[in-house]
Formats: sequence, structure tokens, C-alpha cells
Amino acid sequence: LSRFTARWRNRTLAQSFGSWVREVHVSARAAAQAEQSAKLIVVSIRRMCHRRMSMALRAWASRVSALRLHETSLEGARSQSVSAVVALIHGWQQRLLVKGMRTWYARIVEQQQQEQNVLRMVYRMKHKGKYIKPGDRLPKTSQVELICGNGTIPGSAKVQADSQ
Repeated sequence: LSRFTARWRNRTLAQSFGSWVREVHVSARAAAQAEQSAKLIVVSIRRMCHRRMSMALRAWASRVSALRLHETSLEGARSQSVSAVVALIHGWQQRLLVKGMRTWYARIVEQQQQEQNVLRMVYRMKHKGKYIKPGDRLPKTSQVELICGNGTIPGSAKVQADSQ
């Protein structure tokens, strides 16, 4: 019985050791297969990245060449638009100059009319009771009496003013 139990123990120990060795081999194979599949995944990912990068590089290069063609066509359009804007601004400046000249002329004419109205309003001037003529010299700070009207000289007053 002791031999039997010893054999049985040795047999179960041998079987368990054998199954453990098989498991180690299986797990080592699985690990090797996992490592190999991991390497394959890494290589395939690199290839995919290289493909994507090359596709992106090709797309970028085609976009750059398309933009260069577009820029050359835009340069002509840009020069035309710049000349159109310059012409538009020049037209605005001309219109503003004309408007300024018209305003200036209108103010000059208005000022001349006001001066003429003032000249028409003053009929005569007196100094110390005597009528004075244009060009007569007077001392500084002397008092002058103005004989004024409303700016319109009636025909009878003109004749009288001219005759005196």
C-alpha cells in the first residue's frame, strides 16, 4: 500500500507537473503569438500611418499647386479691382472738391450780397453836423452819424442823393 500510494503520488505529481509544463508551453506559445500579432499590428498601423501621411502630403501638394494657379489668376483680378477702387476714390474726391468749390462760391456770393446790402443801407454819413464823403479823413475815435435805410433805395432818393 505504501508503494502504491507513493507511485500514485508520483504519478499525480508527474501528471500535474506535465500539465503545468504544457500550460507553460501553451502560454509561452500564446505569448509568442500575442507578441507576433502585436508586431503585426504595429507594422500594419505604421503602414496605415504612412499611407495616411502620404495621402495627406499628396492632398497638400495638390492644394498648394491649385492655390498657386488661383493666385496667378487673382493677381489680374486684384489689379483690376485695385484700379477700380482707385478710380472710385478719385471720383469721390472730385465730387467732394466740386461740392466744396460750389459751397465756397455760394458763401462768397452771399458775402458780396451782404456787403452790397450794407452799402445800400447807409445813405449818408455826418461828422459834427457836416456831411462827409468817402475818402474824407477823420481823427481816431471820432463819432460818426450814419443815415441808414432798409437796404432798398427808392428811385426818388437816388435822384436826390445823386443831385446833392
